[in-house]
Amino acid sequence: MAATATKNGESSTSIAWKYLLVPNTPVEICQDCGMVFYAATVLKEIERRFFAIQDRSEVEPR
Repeated sequence: MAATATKNGESSTSIAWKYLLVPNTPVEICQDCGMVFYAATVLKEIERRFFAIQDRSEVEPR
């Protein structure tokens, strides 16, 4: 199994040509190949916020 390093990166989510940039997203990076991994809980929260913003039930962070 390859070792990973934890860092904060930037995630972008796109659904139907609408984007949400998420700075300081916690990620795991494989030290062998550089592949980026996101925890399921992180992705679920990004998705929740994306849809909340699209539904106008949450204000976009500035």
